[in-house]
Amino acid sequence: MISAAEPWARPHALTVQGQSTYAQRRQILELPEFHKLHTWLDSEVSTYLDLVGSVNKVTVINSWVNWNPPESSTDRHSHQLSRVSGVFYLEAEPWCSPLRLYSNQRQFQGYDFISRETDYNQQYRDIGICRGRLILFPGWMEHSVPKTAGPRTVLSFNTVFV
Repeated sequence: MISAAEPWARPHALTVQGQSTYAQRRQILELPEFHKLHTWLDSEVSTYLDLVGSVNKVTVINSWVNWNPPESSTDRHSHQLSRVSGVFYLEAEPWCSPLRLYSNQRQFQGYDFISRETDYNQQYRDIGICRGRLILFPGWMEHSVPKTAGPRTVLSFNTVFV
């Protein structure tokens, strides 16, 4: 399945030392080899929207594969036009670097000085990864991948309201 996307892999500005099909404008989830995965992802996104109380429906607008060798990283960024963004780990070992999701709460804390970090005021949360794991989050949420110890291959996607 992954090999179907490899011909379009190129360096990408956000993926330090890695490769991506993002800039090629190929919709990876529309390739026949990804049909079953696409169907499953649509179902998971619908469940996510229900869990967060959304009545909206979305559709995948773009999808791509990133290949990250050891020592690579992905710079902090967001997907502002996406309602729900997702990362599905096609290949990854649990000891690889996590997906780092950043909180936007600091801008609302004003002059509320924090004496210690807790689960309720962290600036970011590291989400552990492994092969087959799907992580969904709002497109506006900034995220990154610290320098990774091992190789990882991920399928990422963005959605918009239908």
